[in-house]
Amino acid sequence: MRYRSTIAGSATIFALVLSNHCLAQAPSAVVAQDEFDFGSVKQGTHLDHTFTVKNAGAAPLQFSGADLSLPGMKARVAPAIVAPGAEGKVTIEWTTDQVAGTVAGIARIRSNDPAHPQLSLTLKGSINPPISIEPIPAVFLSTFANEPLERTLTIRNNNDQQPLTLARAEPGPHVAATLATIEPGKVFTVTVRPAAHTAPGRYEESLALDTNSGTIAIPVHLWVKPDLYANPAEVDFGTVSAEQARQPGAAAFLTQTLVLKRRTGTFQIKSIASASPLIAVTRSPEGPSDSFTIQMKLRPEALTPGAKLDEKIRVKTSDPAFPEIVIPVTGAVTSSRQ
Repeated sequence: MRYRSTIAGSATIFALVLSNHCLAQAPSAVVAQDEFDFGSVKQGTHLDHTFTVKNAGAAPLQFSGADLSLPGMKARVAPAIVAPGAEGKVTIEWTTDQVAGTVAGIARIRSNDPAHPQLSLTLKGSINPPISIEPIPAVFLSTFANEPLERTLTIRNNNDQQPLTLARAEPGPHVAATLATIEPGKVFTVTVRPAAHTAPGRYEESLALDTNSGTIAIPVHLWVKPDLYANPAEVDFGTVSAEQARQPGAAAFLTQTLVLKRRTGTFQIKSIASASPLIAVTRSPEGPSDSFTIQMKLRPEALTPGAKLDEKIRVKTSDPAFPEIVIPVTGAVTSSRQ
């Protein structure tokens, strides 16, 4: 047995020596600077930057292709084969008419370097579109019915040659908007709020800004909450593996949590009813509160492959205006991991 151990140990050492020998005879791509910050430029600017790649190995380094992370990027290598000790050039070109904001374009250059078969080269900076909308080109509003709430966006003209004119803001049916000029031709604001007497619900709408450069469409995501509401309003477990559900540590993906909240004052949960044998439902706290956490957990022992969840959890409350909150629950069970 001791003799066999010696043979095995010798084989391992020989394999390591052989591996190190092969690497010593291989090409090796080395880049002193693999990232370039081009600063702030106007959208549509054509960028290019050349990275120097040295072959520090003992065999020719051959480039075989490139994977580019963002649209408008191109890569050129010269020469395609770099002799040991010599240097090659990788030039990244980028036409920036399809990107905006803070960006990082990555070129992954493939080569025959066994230690690093992909060489990552990065161009990063800020791309300024002709017209920018700050902080983001979208409006998110979450409020109770008839509660005053508004969001303000800044519209900035980055074109030094042409002044910007905003004629009007055309909102959707459930939102109102007000335009203001901060700096004529350059900076404007638009303030968005729910329209008066908008009924509780979720609304996906758009705000249209008419300008001398065309119409700018800004998505508006509006949620007008009732005085007592569940968040989220429905629960989706997705696809659950019956095999995985029985493994240790599976509780995290078997559990979903929501909050039942009242705008003002406290209420009680009288009962929570579920007809599904797949779900166990608990709540916290037990007594009166203005907010309850409701936890739904799938029972691993009850999960049968092929079963589907299409359930409604019914929460009865002491609030006369909202005596019952119905929470849809969906999901599916498979036999093994997908």
